[in-house]
Order: sequence, then C-alpha cells, then structure tokens
Amino acid sequence: MDAAARVLSGSTIPASYAREVTTHGEEVERWRAGRLAALTGPEGWLAIVGLTWLRDGSNSIGSARGSDIMLPRGPARLGSIEVSDGAASFVPTDDADDIRTADGEPVTGPFPLVDDQSGPPTKLRLGSVAFHVIRRGDTLGVRVRDAEAPARQAFRGIEIFPVDERWRLEATFEPGPPDREVPRGRPPDISTANNTTTQEGLPREGLGRFMGVMLKG
Repeated sequence: MDAAARVLSGSTIPASYAREVTTHGEEVERWRAGRLAALTGPEGWLAIVGLTWLRDGSNSIGSARGSDIMLPRGPARLGSIEVSDGAASFVPTDDADDIRTADGEPVTGPFPLVDDQSGPPTKLRLGSVAFHVIRRGDTLGVRVRDAEAPARQAFRGIEIFPVDERWRLEATFEPGPPDREVPRGRPPDISTANNTTTQEGLPREGLGRFMGVMLKG
C-alpha cells in the first residue's frame, strides 16, 4: 500500500480520487486530498476538543465544570465511564435520553465500549458531540470530538507549493536490527497521579538512504 493509500484509509474522499494513481503529481494530490479529509471531516482531527485518561473505577462525563470527562455541550451530567480489568463501559444517568450509538440506537443502560486497539471503537453521539475510548499501552482514555469545534469552523485550508518532480527522491530501504527501538511518548500514569509523559519503545523498522544521505527511523 502506498503512502497515499495509507493516509486515505478510513477517510471519506471524492470518488474521482479513487482511481489508480499514475504519476507522482497525482499521488501527491491524492495524498493532499486524504489529508484534508482526515483534518476537516466531522470526526477529523480538527474536531477533537478533548482527551482524558481514565482511572480504574468511575469517571464522570458531562458538560458540568469538574466532570472527569468534559463535554463542550449537553447535559451537565451525562453519565460515567466505568473501568474494570482493562475494559470500559458507559453508564448513562436516568435523564440522559439523547445519547446514541453510531447506528442511531438509543443507549438506555450500561453499554460496553470497545477501544480503538481491540477493534473498531464504539462511538457514542450526543448531537454534534461524539466520544470513544482509546488504548495506549495499558492505559485507557476518552477522545471527544465536536463537529462544531471552533478549530474546524475556522479552518481555511493549507498553503501548499506546486508539485515539482525535481524534489522526488529515490531511496533504498534497509531493514534494521529487530532489537532496536524508537522512543515515543505514552500517557501519564493515572494510578499514581503522575502527570509526566513517559517514554515507551516502538520497533525500529530500518533505514532509508536518499541520495547518499541516511535518514534513520
């Protein structure tokens, strides 16, 4: 799968971009279209308004100040997300009658939430607001999106340069040793109230050599 296809995976793009890419310029334009779709869609990156790491037990969710998981609008107390044995479930309050699944079904009682590493995540919606559970390492979090987020409403596009074939560089990929890792940030340790982002390793895939310049990754 080429870089453009990886970016476009899961994104909604115009049908005209679904055809086979035949030139470098077309590949770049297709990648740009996918990037815009991933940014500007109602559940794109510009719609993100919150990320909260969960602790074991009950995590309140609602628009009221002091909620563990803050929503930009909706009931002051929508319910809670309960975490036990590495799994999460949503428990609505008695008057939370507007919360629905991605398929439009009402949520009227305790509802299990699949995180994004265990399968397609369970997405719950309340008007323009949607939220789902993510997993990073052993930590669960809730990512909140709002289709009416100010960042999405104010977005006016990305400045770009025309495609220039002279900047298309050929490279050779050299697989790296399997025991090497690249550090990346991981969520805070909620259980110890440690808000410092720590590091965890990702497998190092190898090296890319571009015109005599070695890029590590």
